[in-house]
Amino acid sequence: MNNSDWEKTIKDLNDIYRDVENRTLFLPVFTTMPFSIAMWNFLKWYFWFFVDIFLIIPMNFIIFLRNIFPGRWQYRSFSGYYFKKGFVWIWSGELPFAPMVIIRPLVKQMVFNHIQDRLRLIKQYIYLDSNLSEEERGHLQIKVDALLEHWKSTSEINFFTNIILPVSVPIIEGYKYIFPDQLPTWTTGLVVLLYGCAISFVTSAFMAKRALFLGGIGKDCYFPGFIQTTKAYDVERRVFSTLGAEVTEFPFDIVLFIFTMVVNYITWDKQLMMYEVFGLHFSVDSQFQKEFAHQMIIQGGIFLLLIAICIYRRKKKIVCNPWKIASRTNLDFHI
Repeated sequence: MNNSDWEKTIKDLNDIYRDVENRTLFLPVFTTMPFSIAMWNFLKWYFWFFVDIFLIIPMNFIIFLRNIFPGRWQYRSFSGYYFKKGFVWIWSGELPFAPMVIIRPLVKQMVFNHIQDRLRLIKQYIYLDSNLSEEERGHLQIKVDALLEHWKSTSEINFFTNIILPVSVPIIEGYKYIFPDQLPTWTTGLVVLLYGCAISFVTSAFMAKRALFLGGIGKDCYFPGFIQTTKAYDVERRVFSTLGAEVTEFPFDIVLFIFTMVVNYITWDKQLMMYEVFGLHFSVDSQFQKEFAHQMIIQGGIFLLLIAICIYRRKKKIVCNPWKIASRTNLDFHI
């Protein structure tokens, strides 16, 4: 590539990354709205699913009889809308996981880390390009360095994600080991639960970051599986394909999700102890353990299948809208 081609490459990346950063400003600093929306729609699906159990056959049988005569009525399912939404979500390459909260500084850091990785790769390609003179190479590297300086991670968020979260559980567990009589037994389950919540915050931030790179803005970023564009990813794919490179995004959310599943499976008995605080006691006998193991195997198998579909579809990233579902990109509070 000559100097003008590199100038255009840097400009294209700068423009799209500025657009992504600009859209981060439309995110709230902190909100639990994604969890509220997801939970509300889950409750609606749960209600309409039980309605369908009793009414879907007689209702559609009446429609079938009606359709024998001229004219046609559409077959109905009260919960079908939510099943379609779930299918689109998975088929768009997203986890079977609803975002919990949106924390803008955490999302912003992940956006900056993504941009830094791509710009460092561009800088490396510039250094290795033998078609450039030393003067041109130095000029281009100065431009990339200026962009790297702008999109550097904030130290406060790095301290939170790289130090506070990883060491919190060992510190509490170490204190419990040294002073076993000063902490009740259910604290281990509480620690696991809190650590799981912390992981869900990070996973939610990564999903919001994906939504921004897909072209989402504002509340669209709560649910990236319903965004029907691949805006920044398309620009990156086009830019790096001219260099003969195929850039991929590390599936950080998938890794965290699998890690959480494994931890929950290992510590399920400890988590049951938390219910002792509310006066609830569970008899963990051999029959209970056997039934629980069967449930975990079935649940784990379903989740692994969905994760495999997520990985495959995310790599393909084909825009999916098979039923022409409403153009609204996020679930709402309406039936």
